[in-house]
Amino acid sequence: MKYTHGSIVLNGRQVSIHDILTQSVSGHSDFERETLAFIKDWLSDVQYVTLNTSGSTGVPKEIALTRQQIIESANRTINKFSLTEKDTAFVCLDTKYIAGKMMLIRALEANMKIVAVEPAADPLKELKVQADFGAFVPLQLDEIFKNSASLATLNRLKSVIIGGASVSASLLEKVKTLSCEVYATYGMTETVSHIALQKLNGPDAQGAFEVFPDVKIATDERDCLVIQMPGGNEPLHTNDVVTLVDANHFQVLGRYDNIINSGGIKLIPEAIEQKIETVLDLPFFVVGVSDDRLGQKLVLIVEGITPPDLNLKLKQVLSAYEVPKEILQTDPFIRTETHKINRTKTLEKALKRHA
Repeated sequence: MKYTHGSIVLNGRQVSIHDILTQSVSGHSDFERETLAFIKDWLSDVQYVTLNTSGSTGVPKEIALTRQQIIESANRTINKFSLTEKDTAFVCLDTKYIAGKMMLIRALEANMKIVAVEPAADPLKELKVQADFGAFVPLQLDEIFKNSASLATLNRLKSVIIGGASVSASLLEKVKTLSCEVYATYGMTETVSHIALQKLNGPDAQGAFEVFPDVKIATDERDCLVIQMPGGNEPLHTNDVVTLVDANHFQVLGRYDNIINSGGIKLIPEAIEQKIETVLDLPFFVVGVSDDRLGQKLVLIVEGITPPDLNLKLKQVLSAYEVPKEILQTDPFIRTETHKINRTKTLEKALKRHA
């Protein structure tokens, strides 16, 4: 499809498509340069996009996605949300990664107007025009809820998708109050962005992810999700432990490579973290640490000062096996470029501090 809009809005300035294609405009930041370069490549009919995987299906690696694969993925989302040339896409994710690139491609393929701003904790502070469709990470939504003007802007969007990390119990309660449609996404670079959506608010809110009609799912002997993409390629074996609700719906329990074996009891950190979220309003995670007696002991890592009654509260919401054997505090957590907590490096930091 030919992109008929004559320009995009990039960090508040109008940039013409002609200038992008002829490279007569330069970016003022890494984000702008990446965004302009990718739009030029896509509109010049680039046939392959090379990206790094995150490790969802194994060791992180570089893979090449075909233009056809990418268009098929974009069209799933375009059709789901009935996106057209009358809509405006709000791009506030780093366009160096799959999530940001796919927002650009959906806009270009659906002929939507594009408004792109530098990734920030609260990107809606910089949105000066009406937008219809946006993608955010949970950290951004958390920040948006702290600003009444940004929250009002968010509610004027028609549809919002959330990815990059799971939605916490506290954020989910806030999301339920929004008037715009909000969906959690499930996907990875290997699946060319998301292959399943979960409606989080409204009367039709869902309790599980629903895959797109042309995607098939199953589980392997580890109870990890197996994805069959259309086209007859080899199935993708993920490291996500899931419960299959039916042939089209699944719930994510946690990561197989995060499972903690403590004295013969298998503990899923993500499931324990969901319970802890109800009594601890600070960034945290749980992890297994080597222990002579148990093999691995469950440790809670907290960013900031823990409340004095935390132990009591934990015992009220966790089973005896799930109660952390130790609580370590460290501040600040180490995070990745995409705002996820780097658990390995943060754990190392916490252990050094408490050595």
